[in-house]
Amino acid sequence: AGCLLLAFVAAIVALSSFWTLAPREGHKTETMTSSGGVVLIGPLPIVWGSDRRTALLAVVIALIVVIMVLLLVQ
Repeated sequence: AGCLLLAFVAAIVALSSFWTLAPREGHKTETMTSSGGVVLIGPLPIVWGSDRRTALLAVVIALIVVIMVLLLVQ
């Protein structure tokens, strides 16, 4: 049940990221692209980001995922 919940949350996050990246008609603005990510090796998260804000967001997401896993495993 816990794995199913994590898969559902991951799918929602992935779909929402595509939705927010969709271009809006009539809006021409310059956008700045940044990237970041998290790799969880056991309980240790490896976090990277192209700027400070993205790295901080990745850290927050990693902490949320680790806490969810700890709560669902017990």
